[in-house]
Amino acid sequence: MSYCINPQCPSPEDGIDPKDTVCPHCGSDLVFQNRYRINRLLGTGGFGKTFEALDRRELKVIKVLFKNHPKAVTLFQQEAKVLSRLEHPGIPKVDPDGYFTYTPPDSDDPVHCLVMEKIEGLNLVEWLEQRNNKPIDKKQTVEWLEQLVEILEQVHQQHYFHRDIKPQNIMRRPSGQLVLIDFGTAREVTGTYLNKVGGGQNVTEIISAGYSPPEQINGKAVPQSDFYALGRTFVYLMTGKKPTEFPENPRTGKLLWREGAPQIPEALGDVIDYLMAPFPGNRPQHAQMILNCLAEAEPAIASTKSTLTLSFQRKPKTPSGNGNGTTRQRGGNSALSPGQSGGRNSRNTNSPSQTSSSQSQSGRTHHPTSSAKTRRLPRLPQIQLHLSWQPLVALLVTLIAISQGYGYWRYGFFPANPWQLILTLPSASFLDTVMSRHAGEVQALALSPDGTLLTSGHYQDLDLIATRNNIVLQTRSVHESWIRAILITPDGNSLITASDDASIRIWDLRTAIRRFTLSGHDGPINALALSPSGDQLVSAGEDGTVRIWDVARGRVEHVLSGHSGAVNALALSSDGRTLVSGGDDQTLRIWDVQQGVQIRSLTGHEGAIEGVALSPDDTLIASAAEGDSVRLWNVFPGAEIFRLQETEVSVHELAFSPDGAYLIGAGQPIYIWDLETGDRPYVLRGHNQDISSLLLTPDGQQMITGSPDGTIKRWTFPELLSDQGSSQN
Repeated sequence: MSYCINPQCPSPEDGIDPKDTVCPHCGSDLVFQNRYRINRLLGTGGFGKTFEALDRRELKVIKVLFKNHPKAVTLFQQEAKVLSRLEHPGIPKVDPDGYFTYTPPDSDDPVHCLVMEKIEGLNLVEWLEQRNNKPIDKKQTVEWLEQLVEILEQVHQQHYFHRDIKPQNIMRRPSGQLVLIDFGTAREVTGTYLNKVGGGQNVTEIISAGYSPPEQINGKAVPQSDFYALGRTFVYLMTGKKPTEFPENPRTGKLLWREGAPQIPEALGDVIDYLMAPFPGNRPQHAQMILNCLAEAEPAIASTKSTLTLSFQRKPKTPSGNGNGTTRQRGGNSALSPGQSGGRNSRNTNSPSQTSSSQSQSGRTHHPTSSAKTRRLPRLPQIQLHLSWQPLVALLVTLIAISQGYGYWRYGFFPANPWQLILTLPSASFLDTVMSRHAGEVQALALSPDGTLLTSGHYQDLDLIATRNNIVLQTRSVHESWIRAILITPDGNSLITASDDASIRIWDLRTAIRRFTLSGHDGPINALALSPSGDQLVSAGEDGTVRIWDVARGRVEHVLSGHSGAVNALALSSDGRTLVSGGDDQTLRIWDVQQGVQIRSLTGHEGAIEGVALSPDDTLIASAAEGDSVRLWNVFPGAEIFRLQETEVSVHELAFSPDGAYLIGAGQPIYIWDLETGDRPYVLRGHNQDISSLLLTPDGQQMITGSPDGTIKRWTFPELLSDQGSSQN
């Protein structure tokens, strides 16, 4: 069967032969882009229709926009743009050439077409109706929530948000994977858009009753609006009722839905309510925060029995009086035997020893019958074997419990890898404290000049931490994407942040008011450096440029071009006159900051340069490249001096000790090299992912490291420990 998509065709689906390439009724093409043939109509809505199309041997979906209304065309093109940039099993795949236009004969108006992957399955409204609106249980809730949050994370990372999340726009593949569809209402998060919303201007309203949040109904949708609609969607799935069927608290505006979902534990319900907070600032600010909440609530969720599930469980059979019946229950015996757990892995197949144990508890023992003349010997070896492994298992469980407790207390790891804990023992004495165990995926750190305040950037949020007691004083959402670099001005009054959203923002550290935004980079910003006076700021970006800014005036002074790829690292001399940059093009470049010109270029690395540092006397450059050794260069005349021993390790951050005697490199461990001998006397282990930021405290006695493993740690410099030990002796 073939279908004609010409809006003026008198008989678009009648009498068309599957082999025809031109419609016999209107003369329009039936095959598009030399590959797509329309098979049948799937649905109609708004300004267009949806069809099934055959792409050679593969079925696709083609959305066709018939009316050239300017706003409809804009949204249609936007959907094509968003979907072509996203690659995830939970998002319909669109090829880069999936959007095209076709002009039928005798028409001046083009027909807009978008070809995408065909998702087999039902949307969640159809799926729930198919099971008689039976609510989902807690396990399904957690699984689906994690899936959809991961999908939204992909969308938000592309600086878009969906604006129309509801059960009708979520489909379920036969494999169980959820797919978010209908991106026609998606909105790009730009500075202009946020300024409109912040300035009180309304934008196009997209409203789905019961699912759209208050700010979206008022024409001021933000990315966190997606989380509100997601929470409302789960209310529908967990109760089998539309959100509009539940009352709201007249004082707080919270939806009163809990009684409609008795199978949902309180901890999981709290996460859903967090998503649906009436004010967007009280919701999770990004997708990772939701996943963190689920992880923290997991023990409480797992330990709560689902009343919905229990009501459908079969009762165990009662053992018969002759002793031949066996009681069978899900999960084995009521008391967990060694080797079992109370979590989702507690369903075991019985080993011989377990079968023996369960039989003895259920009364299934073998007694001599009257016809048995020979006396049987008791099975003493079995009993001894049964008793002998229990203390070993108990000891093993105890050791595991102790190692997990130690790993969390000492390093913030849970679960902790016992082998990793063993590797950390030689450097355990150098770890002063774990400043934060739940810091998120830390990408950048900065310390105030007096050392009393630490700032930590994770995703678009910034934590302010008091170093005296390691308490988080405040968390602020400061960007629309990942924060990559943070600085605090020498006077301690201002905070500077740079992000993947291509902006640099300067904040008043005391009032949290944004002073101004520096724009100019065409892409993510990877590094920042600040002159000792705080007057000049240097930034490096993925666009291959280095920019020098006048901080007071908020304008660019010089744009330094020379790198042929992304610039990843910066180091500024103590007088603020000399700048060193390193990038993906495997070169180091030395610049005159005042003149804005390149002095020289240093080559030799065999990988992208990720870390650069200048010695305290500004005479030496240290550089680290991906898959290459750490190298030392002199600033003048710009020659490589030597390569440090045992440096073919992954190092992303570099710093010199205050006296210039040692070089510190951060990969997953912390490496410390003696620059006089070139040896590496110390390797400090304490993170289970690569360190993303390394700082020295103002007194030079300690180091602070942050990592995407969610921890921030403070270390004592090893040389200081040895000096203290010598002085005490």
